[in-house]
Amino acid sequence: MKKDGLFIAFEGIDGCGKSTQIKKFVEYLFNLDKHNHIVLTRNPYKDTNVREVIKEDNDPITQADEIANLFIEDRKNQVNEIILPNLKENHIIISDRFKLSTIAYQAAQGLDIQELIRRHENLPTPDLTFIIDIPTETAIERMNKENRTTHKFEHNPNFSNQVRNNYLKTTELLNEKIIVIDGNKTSEEVFEDIKTKFEKIFLTKKMGKLIVIEGTDCSGKETQTDKVFNALNDKGYDCEKISFPKYGTPTGDIVGDCYLGKNNRLNTGSWFEKADEIDPKIACLYYAADRRSSVEEIRRKLSEGKILISDRYASSNMGHQCAKYNNREDRIKLASWIESLEYDMLELPRPNSTILLYMPLTVANKLKAERDEPAIDAHESSETHLKNAENAYLELIEHYGWTKINCSSNNIDPRSIEDIHNEVLDHVIKTIESTESNEEPPTYQTSSHSS
Repeated sequence: MKKDGLFIAFEGIDGCGKSTQIKKFVEYLFNLDKHNHIVLTRNPYKDTNVREVIKEDNDPITQADEIANLFIEDRKNQVNEIILPNLKENHIIISDRFKLSTIAYQAAQGLDIQELIRRHENLPTPDLTFIIDIPTETAIERMNKENRTTHKFEHNPNFSNQVRNNYLKTTELLNEKIIVIDGNKTSEEVFEDIKTKFEKIFLTKKMGKLIVIEGTDCSGKETQTDKVFNALNDKGYDCEKISFPKYGTPTGDIVGDCYLGKNNRLNTGSWFEKADEIDPKIACLYYAADRRSSVEEIRRKLSEGKILISDRYASSNMGHQCAKYNNREDRIKLASWIESLEYDMLELPRPNSTILLYMPLTVANKLKAERDEPAIDAHESSETHLKNAENAYLELIEHYGWTKINCSSNNIDPRSIEDIHNEVLDHVIKTIESTESNEEPPTYQTSSHSS
């Protein structure tokens, strides 16, 4: 996934068992992967003024603004000296308290909670915050049993209840990953809840994502694939590019030379003369066999957390071979057959997203005339095939819920390459950051641009 570290904060009222859970969580992370580099930090960080004000043990309603300012300034130092440098080194940072503490406690002292949130806007957001929630009475009872040195306000049930309520409010006020853990259980049960929530969010995200870019004629598919790949790498994602057919390999050359007639290495164009006359199921097998040779490699890279951007995939088989049928029912049946062949029988990993770059054939023909470029294979040289493939792709978008991105906004002129790229990249990043599994086809939204 993204090549940077992980920042996790633990929050809760005093006596909630936060310190115990942090110790258990750190041990768990070490056992999870010996290469995990874990950095522990806490609030207050190192500003002695913060500690002195707290030690004065004043009434909780006084000094609210002073305490908030001291904590926020101290937190800025923590961010600059500990958090950001270690995130850049791909380390895991665990912070015993962070901004939610100031928001919850100082709001209980009378400061406006929204203003406290605003004053933290320039600080980094934790990837995950755990709030260990327990009743105030239970927290006070625990601290008394442990003979802990406490401050006056920690024994004020009304104040502590307000702090607790403020913590819970932050789950609604902040657009962040904040998980409330029921701390009124045994220590082992609380930790099991923390571990389960962490694994659901982050260990599933370690599984990579497979994103397919398809395109009708002259849609700029190869250009957009390259641009997305480069943009993701620039943003720090662990990304690789794949493409099909794999020309230059035995299976790829069967498709390229024997079926599509590329390179004229067979003199007569292709063994079959006209690709459109080949039974679509037979033609499908050539393309499917070409992808089957990459199944293990694709699965391995996904298990390593890589983002794979594929220039064509099984969906290309569907679009071009379904184009050979005149009846919609037959086209959908063939698409289902291809789906079963490639994903079920040959065990090709299902994509997390399939993007179709749609360039209307009328605009594509205009572009080809301007460029005066010759067709390079049997499909591209057939106007009938291209039109049928266009119609088939549009049906498949509706049937499978692929993401359609229009490459022409008015069916007359093409959109700019950069404009298309921005829309493609936005969808790709949303797919990457989602927590959906790679094992089932997800649900997508179609582009808002009209066709």
